[in-house]
Amino acid sequence: MKTWRNAIAVFRNPFHLARIHIARPDALLSLAILGLVTGIVTGLVIVLFRYAIDGLRILLIPERQIGDFEALPVEMRLLLAVAGAVLIALISRLIG
Repeated sequence: MKTWRNAIAVFRNPFHLARIHIARPDALLSLAILGLVTGIVTGLVIVLFRYAIDGLRILLIPERQIGDFEALPVEMRLLLAVAGAVLIALISRLIG
């Protein structure tokens, strides 16, 4: 009976055994691998975010001059600012 309870508990929380293994004092290698994987994933997210920002900037700025935000029409600058504020508000509402 106890075996079934353990199996059901692992099915409900698939990371339960991993958490128990990492909590042990001799899990240094597991923690190092977890840190390495986390660092690589974080770096990839940062690079993809940067490429997304640069891609949008190239699409929106006329004549493909990357730093020339003043070349945008006033309406576009206002629209981008309002869209950014709405996006931040939506994300904060979803998170918190």
